[in-house]
Amino acid sequence: MERFFARFSRLLLARRGLFITVTVIATLAAGYQLRNLRSDFSLQQLFETNDAGFDYLAEFRRLYGADDDLVGVLVLAPEIFRGEVIAYLRALTDDLRRHRQVRRVDSLTTVSDLLGDGQSVDTRPLAEQLASSPQMLVRFRQRALSSPLLRSRVVSGDGTTTIIAVRLQHGVERAADVRRAVEDIEQRIAQRKRPQGVRLALVGVPVVRTAVVRGIADDQLRFLPLGSALTLLALLVLYRSFHGIAIPLVAIGLSTLFSVALMSALGHPLDILTNLLPLLVMVYGVADAVHMLGRAHEEMRAGRTREQAISATVRHLGVACFLTSATTAIGFGSLQAASMEVLRRFGFFAAAGVLMAYLLTIVVVPLGISVLRVDPDRTARATAGKLIAPLLSRLASWVNRWPRMIFFGGVFVALCGLVAAPLVPVDNYLLGIYADDHPTAKATRIVESKLQGVVSMQVGLVCQRGTLKRPAVLEALSTLERWTLRQSGVTGVIGPQTIVRESHRALFGRPGLPSSQQAVAQLLLMSEGDRSTPPLMLYGYKRGRVLVNLRDIGAKRYLAIAAAMQHQARRLLAPLGVEAVVTGTSKAAYRGIDQLVHSLLFSLGWAVVLIALVLIAAFRSWRIGLVSLIPNAMPLLAGVLFMALFRMRLDPTTAMTFTIALGIAVDDTIHFISRYRTECRAGHSPQRAVERTMRTAGRAMLITSAVLILGFSVTLSSTFVTSQRFGVLSCVIFFVAIVTDLTVTPACMQLFRVFEQKEARWGGRAD
Repeated sequence: MERFFARFSRLLLARRGLFITVTVIATLAAGYQLRNLRSDFSLQQLFETNDAGFDYLAEFRRLYGADDDLVGVLVLAPEIFRGEVIAYLRALTDDLRRHRQVRRVDSLTTVSDLLGDGQSVDTRPLAEQLASSPQMLVRFRQRALSSPLLRSRVVSGDGTTTIIAVRLQHGVERAADVRRAVEDIEQRIAQRKRPQGVRLALVGVPVVRTAVVRGIADDQLRFLPLGSALTLLALLVLYRSFHGIAIPLVAIGLSTLFSVALMSALGHPLDILTNLLPLLVMVYGVADAVHMLGRAHEEMRAGRTREQAISATVRHLGVACFLTSATTAIGFGSLQAASMEVLRRFGFFAAAGVLMAYLLTIVVVPLGISVLRVDPDRTARATAGKLIAPLLSRLASWVNRWPRMIFFGGVFVALCGLVAAPLVPVDNYLLGIYADDHPTAKATRIVESKLQGVVSMQVGLVCQRGTLKRPAVLEALSTLERWTLRQSGVTGVIGPQTIVRESHRALFGRPGLPSSQQAVAQLLLMSEGDRSTPPLMLYGYKRGRVLVNLRDIGAKRYLAIAAAMQHQARRLLAPLGVEAVVTGTSKAAYRGIDQLVHSLLFSLGWAVVLIALVLIAAFRSWRIGLVSLIPNAMPLLAGVLFMALFRMRLDPTTAMTFTIALGIAVDDTIHFISRYRTECRAGHSPQRAVERTMRTAGRAMLITSAVLILGFSVTLSSTFVTSQRFGVLSCVIFFVAIVTDLTVTPACMQLFRVFEQKEARWGGRAD
């Protein structure tokens, strides 16, 4: 491969004008292609799968409507049951009903309490019956706060909080459509004057999704400019020269452009994961450019001409940079083993972006050096001469003196990470992306404490026609309801049994279930006009559902309740001829994101295996390949230890950090080992090889690691807690990685003496 890159460098210099022209034309074409770039930040992509459970949910949503389309207008006041507040609720409800993207609006002024007189059930809205005068408001309050259908579902038990339930039209599911609908609702609310003391907030899954889309858009506007500024600042401090700044910036700028243009050309939008791609490619792409620029400076300081320096740089680093890009691409490419399309898509474009960054760097950096004025001595004074060179020199002496202590110190940290791994919880929450003081999080917590929360679970019921009217089935559903309400985190249950029980209370003054199917049918007929509950039964009472509300208890607890509820439902209902299936969008989301975490961990395992095989093949020795994995496992295990110490959860974001970090962290190991092998081939002792490698490759490794840490640190400015955790964990792993590569890697080279044995067979041949 070195001979190939030697010929390539000669061709590049001989046909410099042709390469520049082709690069310019390709850049213009890529820029033109960006006109077709779209974005789709729908969160559903994270949990959509092809399994039977998702197919059942799709059919369920077709029958009953979506269960994640509720926009809740939370209304807080010192007292809800005041004339002006009730009038405001009625007017706002009417306003929202006229919204073309809204199919249904329910509020305290539209729902019924199923009043009865012993002969019939009154299903008119309770407000129409009891809110006609100030005196009747007192009775209205008493009835609403004592009603199992309204208390905690529509109005809080203390009468200070109520919710207007706004159901979006069918088909309003794309992130852009949901955002537009939520923003229109916000605008309508803002246009109506509120009574004194009334406060409003929006809650619900569409509101969370809209906040996510807004946050991603804000992050995009912040990350790229801030990342570019920090990269520019780092290059300015380290090089203090025009070429030292311009060449890497052009290389990473073109890499980012081409990566995004490839997505646009293939018709794929920026989504919830690939929106990280521009920042990722930009930060990663600078590494190879810095290594090549540093090697060219070294060759020119050694007395070689510019052309000779370029040729030597491409010949020596072409292979090393290819290996680093290949291993990073493998790390991302391993995501093809995931079950989710959004994850496979991210892995493909990230791997493609890394490889394109390599191809562009191997062309742009030599061309830049050949056309710009380069002062290698000034660069040396700006970097190694003042800080880096003395630091690396002392570090090399320390490593040469204490290799065994350094190695076992790294092993100890790694073992601590292994021991701490079981202490890291694997879980995710609906509100886990927000800080506790975020407005959406605060409003949702109020709903969870005052009402029944925004997370739901459903039990689909399928049986023969009329079976749901059988008293035995309703009694089994009541038993299931009582069991469910005893589960921690469950805030409410409503189903066919609730309607029959409350209709019985309305008619006879006491809750209960009739003993005959005919009586059940009569009660259901009387309550058909009730608007206090969503549709619970269809098709001649042969299909139905039970709705369960929960707090945001996390995926682990939610899925445990769902599994136990599935068992209980089948145990109680199967003997009665009723098929029960626990379903719901929340379940699909929790399960899908939980699978996403496990897919990322599975892909990480494959990445370790594939990278090991590449290193074994590259260095033509299984021993060298396996030894080189030791310093790369240590940063990942140190990251696990960090998560355990600071009680960080393993969720999709933190799990992805390890996949990204493995592919990037191995790069410095490859550069160090490649240069160390070159020094050993030149006849230097292991100690002398470490010193020379530290002064050359070590300097570029420090620079690239500094740029990586600065680049990923921009995610700390995100409005999302998960993105902040991603930034913190990435920076910790990259910091440990560079420390490990400058200490444990040379210690391993000396202790295992792999290249010393190789040189005996190579006869000490030097490059």
